[in-house]
Amino acid sequence: MTDFVWTLNWIMTDFVWALNWIMTDFVWALNWDMTDFVRALNWDITDFVWALNWYMTDFVWALNQDMTDFVWVLNWIMTDFVWALNWDMPEFVWVLNWIMTDFVWALNWIITDCLGPELGYDLLCLSPELGCLTLSGP
Repeated sequence: MTDFVWTLNWIMTDFVWALNWIMTDFVWALNWDMTDFVRALNWDITDFVWALNWYMTDFVWALNQDMTDFVWVLNWIMTDFVWALNWDMPEFVWVLNWIMTDFVWALNWIITDCLGPELGYDLLCLSPELGCLTLSGP
């Protein structure tokens, strides 16, 4: 039993020393690798942030340039549109007024001269300028 215990003690001591040696090497290697990994990650993240900052700066400058051009062009178009609309609207209103006046006069004439006698109504236009009609019927 004594030999067995001494042998077991010897084996376990060697095992513990070997395990301690392996674990120490493993921890040192892991520490070394993690240090390299963290430094590389820090380096990559720093590069990424710098690149992102660079690209975003370029993007914002380009967007600012494009938006400035867009706003200037839009301002130019809208100014031309408003000037053209201002120019065309009086003519449009005059033409519309002309057409509507002719339409009202024609309608007044049709109702007064054509339909009035056939329907038995005397249509009297009290105010031709306003297109007002009064009906006096049977």
